[in-house]
Amino acid sequence: MKFGLLGPLTVIDGDRRVPIQSAKHRILLAALLLRAGELVTLDELAEAIWGDALRADPRRVVQTYVARLRKLLGGTELIQSRPEGYAIAVAPGDVDVHRFEMLLEQARDAAGAEDRHAEAAMLRQALALWRGEPLVDVASELLHRDAG
Repeated sequence: MKFGLLGPLTVIDGDRRVPIQSAKHRILLAALLLRAGELVTLDELAEAIWGDALRADPRRVVQTYVARLRKLLGGTELIQSRPEGYAIAVAPGDVDVHRFEMLLEQARDAAGAEDRHAEAAMLRQALALWRGEPLVDVASELLHRDAG
């Protein structure tokens, strides 16, 4: 599966686009993808989802959102439960934000080696990943601040 955050949230499974209709599911998925492979605590997810209107006991609702999101993603074990929260098990190259960062690092390495052609190629590939304003359809002020 490939994920896009550099523009509207996209999920591509092979040659099929997976629609994530619910605003809360998009927030949950984006929060996990921005920290792919890392633990995102239940409190962090709740804050991303509800912001200042945080629910008193969000655990059960977040668990329900995770269960529904897993189903949307084909019932896969991409989203792993941890005692304190959740992590999404995707390779950095499967998320456009992380691919962008890797390409920038490769461009820096090429610049350090004075390989201007490789540097320019990496920068072109990095820029091509952008499809608009990051997280444009993810309604979370917290994620917009963190991503910015």
